[in-house]
Amino acid sequence: MNIKVSGFRDSFMNFMDQYISKILEFVPKDIPLFETLKEKQVKAYSNALLGNPYQLAYDSLVTSLREGSGNLPETKLAAISGITFEDVKSYASYWRQKIYSEVLISGNMDEGMAVGITKNVE
Repeated sequence: MNIKVSGFRDSFMNFMDQYISKILEFVPKDIPLFETLKEKQVKAYSNALLGNPYQLAYDSLVTSLREGSGNLPETKLAAISGITFEDVKSYASYWRQKIYSEVLISGNMDEGMAVGITKNVE
């Protein structure tokens, strides 16, 4: 996940604290929304298989040449069909344990403020 913030205001620290907190504390609760989003994604993967044959061949070639890549639409379609709402809920707590941050701050800001922002993000 990438978060990009442009511009600066005095309330930046409060904004980032709240924003990061909302992301980290998110717990999926809406089963109908999950089902709707899953259905849309299944349709998108299914429709990708109905595209131009030359484009499908090109995409398959590019994907197979990329090391560690398994992003063909049929692979995604097979994977998404087995995902349940409970899987998403358990993953929501799992990914927080594996998160790390890289922060790049540039512009008219002194070192102390940049270090403070970085510590708050971590």
